[in-house]
Amino acid sequence: MHPRRVFISAALMTAAAIPAAHAQLVTNGSLTGAPGEGFAPPAWTTGTQGADTVAPGGLASPSGPGGFHAYQMPASPDGGTFVSLYGSPSVVEHIQQSVSGLTVGQTYRVSFFYGLGGWWQGSSIYPDETAPGFLNVSFGGGTQSTPVISFDGFGSQQWYTASMDFTATSTTSLLHIAGASNTGITRLAIDGIAVNPVPAPSALALLAVIPLASRRRR
Repeated sequence: MHPRRVFISAALMTAAAIPAAHAQLVTNGSLTGAPGEGFAPPAWTTGTQGADTVAPGGLASPSGPGGFHAYQMPASPDGGTFVSLYGSPSVVEHIQQSVSGLTVGQTYRVSFFYGLGGWWQGSSIYPDETAPGFLNVSFGGGTQSTPVISFDGFGSQQWYTASMDFTATSTTSLLHIAGASNTGITRLAIDGIAVNPVPAPSALALLAVIPLASRRRR
């Protein structure tokens, strides 16, 4: 089923563009957890490929000959730890969570911060993993993708914001977010995940009319 309405944006972070850091419908949307390789933060699950919980500045890889996840990447506007997801044309990492309390037919906005953190080889024999990448988001019976972003360089990584509208098809839906790349190996970072209902246009119009009517009475 296709989503009823789509809104996706990616821009350098400004105060006006910051999505809600703590969604009422998502548990641990801030992705707070102990830094580690191959593990999702509490309240989130991941697949056999795993996911990496990273603190600002990066995470040293304990496996293989070395390397660093999201080396020198700054904290997101949400702060604290974030998740790094591997993506390639053939293999992807993901995090997911079951979201309940939805109303069938209601539009919900999924918003978050994301960036291309990369993987720095350090002393590793493997090359850097910094190919252009994007995130695929599935929710409410639909799937949407963020714009593709390119790597800005270690120590110069930037955070972007994205929001997508989905229509609930049941009272419970799986929120599934995966890293992806069409050209090589990438490492996408994500943080500050929120799921909130979108007010109906009539409700927004009423909110605009009430202050005006109040002023007229005064």
